[in-house]
Amino acid sequence: MDIQNRLEQLLCENIHYAWCRKLGQLEPSRIFKIENGGFQTFIARRQQDGKRIGEIKPCALSTEADWSSHFRGHYVSEK
Repeated sequence: MDIQNRLEQLLCENIHYAWCRKLGQLEPSRIFKIENGGFQTFIARRQQDGKRIGEIKPCALSTEADWSSHFRGHYVSEK
């Protein structure tokens, strides 16, 4: 099983996520592999949004869209 399918399987163990997927409220998860400079890019983006450096906290998942257009990298394709 590839990493993308495994991630989706693990997320679906959460009943709320699984229900939203079943209802079509969420699309399948996708993984974006950041090539380099991810932390610096994240900080710069949050500062553009008006956040002060002390307010910025790294996160594993984000509800915000459009992150892939700010980072250098690519989506991991399903195999």
